[in-house]
Amino acid sequence: MKWKYPWKTAQYGINRDGIDYVAGDVHGAFDKLEQALAELQFDFNYDRLFCVGDLIDRGPQSERVAEFLTYPWFYSIAGNHEWMLLNCHHDKKRQRQFWFPNGGGWWRHITESSKTEIINSVEAELSALITLESKFGKIGLVHALPYPYYSWSEFCSKIESDQIMQDWALWQRDFEAFVDKTIADVDLVLCGHTPMDKPYSVGNLTNIDTGSGHQSSPWLTKPALTIVELAEQLHFHSFRS
Repeated sequence: MKWKYPWKTAQYGINRDGIDYVAGDVHGAFDKLEQALAELQFDFNYDRLFCVGDLIDRGPQSERVAEFLTYPWFYSIAGNHEWMLLNCHHDKKRQRQFWFPNGGGWWRHITESSKTEIINSVEAELSALITLESKFGKIGLVHALPYPYYSWSEFCSKIESDQIMQDWALWQRDFEAFVDKTIADVDLVLCGHTPMDKPYSVGNLTNIDTGSGHQSSPWLTKPALTIVELAEQLHFHSFRS
C-alpha cells in the first residue's frame, strides 16, 4: 500500500530583513504559540517561523492548522501526526486503533468542510525536510531524525524514494546513533518527535520537542513549547504549556 505523505523537500534563503525562529512540536497548542510570538515581539512583516512538524493532535486547537498554513510567515514539516491524519481520516478502523488514541479525537468534532480544508492544506503546504540558510549557518529541519550515515544533502536527495530514509525522518528515536557523529553538509539539524523536559543535543543534532500539548507525567514533568531564535548564537526560548 502506498501511504500518503508530502515527501517533498524545501529550501529557504537567509532572512536579511528579520529574525527566523524554529518551533518544536506544537501539538494543537496554537494559543500558546500565539502567546509565545507576542512575548518574542515577532514581526509578522519580516520575521519567519519554521516548525518541525506535529502541528496537530493532543492540544485543544488542532483545527486551526489550516489557518496557520495560510500565513506567509509560517512554514513547517509534516510530522507523524500529519501522516496519521492523511492516512486515517477516511478509515474508521484506523482512526480507532491508531490515530484517536494518539490525540486525534478532535477530528470527530469538526465540520466536513473544515476537514477538507485541513487535508488539502497539509498536502499542499507541508514538506518532509527543510533546509534553511540562517545567520547561524545552514540549518536542516526534520521531524524525527536524519539518517546518521549520510550527509544532509544525500538524505534530502533520497527522501522521496527510499523507505529507510522515510522511516528515520518520520518515526525514529535512536539518538544513540549520533554519538560521536556529525551530519555533514549542514551546521545544525533541528528535530522534534521525541518529547523531553529540555532540548537535547548530540553531535550537531538538537531535539526541540519539549512536550507542547502534552499533559505532565513522570517522564515529562514540565511540558513546554520550545522556540529557537536563529541568530549568530542560538537562543532557546521556553514557554510552559
